[in-house]
Amino acid sequence: MHPIVALQSGHCKRLANQSLTIVVMRPNYGIDAPGVVLCLFVIGVATILIAFVPGVPAFFVAAIPWIGGSWLATAIVMVAGSKFFKLRFRDRLVDALKLAGTERALDLGCGRGLMLVGLAKKLSNGTAVGVDLWNSSDQSGNNAASTARNARIENVEHRIQIETADMRKLPFEPHSFDCVVSTWAIHNIPDGEGRASALREAARVLKPGGQLVVADILKVGEYERVLAEIPMANLKLSRPNFLFGIPTRTIWAVKPAEANVDKNLTLS
Repeated sequence: MHPIVALQSGHCKRLANQSLTIVVMRPNYGIDAPGVVLCLFVIGVATILIAFVPGVPAFFVAAIPWIGGSWLATAIVMVAGSKFFKLRFRDRLVDALKLAGTERALDLGCGRGLMLVGLAKKLSNGTAVGVDLWNSSDQSGNNAASTARNARIENVEHRIQIETADMRKLPFEPHSFDCVVSTWAIHNIPDGEGRASALREAARVLKPGGQLVVADILKVGEYERVLAEIPMANLKLSRPNFLFGIPTRTIWAVKPAEANVDKNLTLS
């Protein structure tokens, strides 16, 4: 065999014997309400284990799989909602905004960046800003570093801005954003006045004609009343979506151009 051919043949064999490892980085948007999920799982397992305790009445033993199974099933649904279903929900919501790509968008309670990244993907010449207080009881691993990491993995880090801020007192001037969104965040504010303040702040920083979209699992009727009092225009309330087991509803609103809207927000 010609020496060059032999050399090439040996080189190819060495390459074939070498293992090629490709690391695929995937975003991790955490698990919503991790404490609740853990409690559901523990209660479900503990309930099922009771069936193996001597002396437990037969009728109760027969019911245990249904009782414990329901707790476990709820925990599984919540995890699936966090890991899979909410991504599809996010994509549909962002598509419905019909963004031109040049907007400045705000995500209230951005967490690990699910909605923030979704917005940034649509903003080829715009900016998505996310604010949060980074409470890990609301979402597992909730911190600004995780949000920035997800943005890098999704290749949108140059289109986002991450701020540590309270949605009840936003550090932005009036009319700063073309659209404001919030998903599964405002209900974490414990008092009604605090939730109302967050909605009024969202309206304050929104430009006239801008869209406000709030998706949440609780207090949605309360949000609707507050937005009507501002008053916001074109209020629409979606049908329930059961991606977490607990129904999620989405409110859509538009900030009208009338001067009295900003006057009301200033006075509040």
